[in-house]
Amino acid sequence: MSRTGTGTITQGAKTCVVTASGTAADSIVIVVLTSDPASDAGGALVESITKSAGVGFTINMSNAVQKATTFDYEII
Repeated sequence: MSRTGTGTITQGAKTCVVTASGTAADSIVIVVLTSDPASDAGGALVESITKSAGVGFTINMSNAVQKATTFDYEII
């Protein structure tokens, strides 16, 4: 069963923690920035995603975002 959701990386942040208790160590997490990364994120890209089984995941950006940056995610 997959789960989907949306979120926002706050201005100035380099990471964003997403609470999703159904996340397992072997889950696949897909994150897509829905804001324009060039203007809203100041060129920042998703560098990695760190999963915490039973808790959720953390989005790690390559740089701190310059403006609030929205994203969609799917956990499989």
